[in-house]
Amino acid sequence: MANVEANLNSASLKRLAEMSGCARVAGDAYQEIRAQFVGQLTDVLNETIGVMQHGRRKILKAEDLTEVLRARGIKHYLVTGKIEVVKSKEALLKAKKSGGGGSVFIAPTKFKRVVMDYGMGKEIKYSADFLANFQVYMEQYMITKLAAACQAAFQLGGGRQTVTAKDIKYVFSFGCNTVQSSTMVQIVKAKAKGKAKGKAKSKAKSKAKAKK
Repeated sequence: MANVEANLNSASLKRLAEMSGCARVAGDAYQEIRAQFVGQLTDVLNETIGVMQHGRRKILKAEDLTEVLRARGIKHYLVTGKIEVVKSKEALLKAKKSGGGGSVFIAPTKFKRVVMDYGMGKEIKYSADFLANFQVYMEQYMITKLAAACQAAFQLGGGRQTVTAKDIKYVFSFGCNTVQSSTMVQIVKAKAKGKAKGKAKSKAKSKAKAKK
């Protein structure tokens, strides 16, 4: 866990949260974000390694990743060329305006260490294009989930703008594979409406009992 905290530090995760539109992230949320990040990374990585081994190769390529994502119903456009690492607030604002395509918020060397820790160690080799595309996918996946967590905090928490570990767990409990923020937000909003209706009904019942 110490390696994960060092490689997925709070500063880089905070940039992901800011990119998703979160105003604030509670201290207890970072550990949950790391756990969910590693869980998804391991899941997709193991499937990708399976595709590579089926092809009787020892080097993971970006095409292996796209094949796995395609099977999951996820569209991923291969990133080519150098990716920009966002660290400053100015770069973050620029990434927000451009939609974040080709930008990453975790240092690539640190992301590679996480992959090495959870990807069968030295038995597997990773091409540069695989690592770049895997990082872009993973970060976009987390940004989508964090955006939904923001909605959960606001819609279900009475306008709360701080995302907590509870919000993160709530959003990941849906188990959605697709990177569709609109779908995730719609689910959260629907849950919020259902919760509001439930409260309204219970209030109406209480008033009716009081009149009797």
